[in-house]
Amino acid sequence: MVDVDKLILQANERLKYTGVSVKREGKRLVLRAGFPNKPNGAKCNRLSLGWHVTPELIKRAESLARKISGQIDLGEFDWCDYIKTPNVNQQAPLSKKSSLILTAGEWVARYEKNYFDRRARNQKSEVTWRVEYHTVFKQLPQNKPLTADIMLQLALKMAPDTRGRKRYCTSLSSLARFAGIEVDLMQYAGKYGINSTKPKIIPPDIDIAKYFYTVSHPGWQWIYGMIATFGLRNYEPFRVDFDSFLRDPETCVVTDSKTGKPRIVKPFYPEWVEHFNLIDIKLPELSLKRSNSDLGTEASKFFRNTVKLPFTLLPIRHAWAIRTLVFGLDISWAAKMMGHSVEIHSKVYHHWIDAKFQMEAHARVTGNPDRPRPPLMLDT
Repeated sequence: MVDVDKLILQANERLKYTGVSVKREGKRLVLRAGFPNKPNGAKCNRLSLGWHVTPELIKRAESLARKISGQIDLGEFDWCDYIKTPNVNQQAPLSKKSSLILTAGEWVARYEKNYFDRRARNQKSEVTWRVEYHTVFKQLPQNKPLTADIMLQLALKMAPDTRGRKRYCTSLSSLARFAGIEVDLMQYAGKYGINSTKPKIIPPDIDIAKYFYTVSHPGWQWIYGMIATFGLRNYEPFRVDFDSFLRDPETCVVTDSKTGKPRIVKPFYPEWVEHFNLIDIKLPELSLKRSNSDLGTEASKFFRNTVKLPFTLLPIRHAWAIRTLVFGLDISWAAKMMGHSVEIHSKVYHHWIDAKFQMEAHARVTGNPDRPRPPLMLDT
């Protein structure tokens, strides 16, 4: 038997950003919203549809809720269109002016406003908006009506099974739901994931140490040393609690990481703290008020274009993660220090371990005199 209450709950989950919800009153469906006053001046927050509670009519009620949400937002809601109960076989009539045929640019503007109405507008949310949404939405034909076909064609321009295809499908699906446009883009998102990416070349520790001394700029040299020693992201050396680090240079407290929460990181190798003279804090002449994304971009650009490292900064972080495994650090602690879940840590970093690291790890644990020993077989 169909659980209609569950269907209503699922519909409202999809409608949660529209300001309109579907409710069940006895055996009939109603819409709840902050409606404009009725023609007689009466305030009202419900619209009785007169429809029975059935799966098909719940679906129609959800569709109608999306249209009414747009009408309310545009100031085009007219009670005259809804005073009479809509026929169950025909959705409530809409006036020509309220057909909600908006251009892609208009829908994107409304989506952006809604996006920042729901979260604080700061550096992090601005970067997320720009990277995850604006870079996709700006590819839409801004002066043409937003349609399912236009969004589908844009998503299909990205190569299958890539990060770009997945991002486009995800972002455009969110816009489609917001605009009340029915289109299933996620079926084209593909199978992008860690196992579909090309293996990265992890530099050996001797090379990581060697290239530290090729960095002539003292500020950027310190940044490099912190990334190598503590496995930080490219912007995180700028977000270290410097006072705490001066008191205990073998404990790095990152105050503003990707997760937004401070975290403690320990060095692997601890000797590099002294070898790289990390206690002598020196930073490039960059404003710390810049976003994490901007600082990380500057770091990557410097080491790519000026130092001309034969590897990027990310594999140095990967090397730190793999090093913790060779040291025998519990994976949950390594994940915590890197600022992500154990699941992600396992997927990402175990993926990059090659045969060389596996052999080293095996030799280390089996050579440990305190390791478990096999049971002795006594002669009988």
